[in-house]
Amino acid sequence: MVHEPVEVSWRDGTGAEQTCTGFIKDYSRSGARIEIAQPLRVQTRLQVNVREQRLSASVKSCTRAPFGFTIGLEFAPDFEGILTVPRRTA
Repeated sequence: MVHEPVEVSWRDGTGAEQTCTGFIKDYSRSGARIEIAQPLRVQTRLQVNVREQRLSASVKSCTRAPFGFTIGLEFAPDFEGILTVPRRTA
């Protein structure tokens, strides 16, 4: 399990930009699982800022978690595989 800070931004139903912070809990080549304080609608398109990278994704699931909501994300095809395990320095 991963626990890295993440910033998420999206446009709400009125077109206003929304931003919140949270944590990446897990990720793969094609998506990620994050925890944030508020729910997001399935199919919401958003930007994920992590490790100085800005990734495009869409919401695939949203469930209540102990400290907010767990959001399942699918990365846009151009971003698949870009988020990798950071190298440890000796």
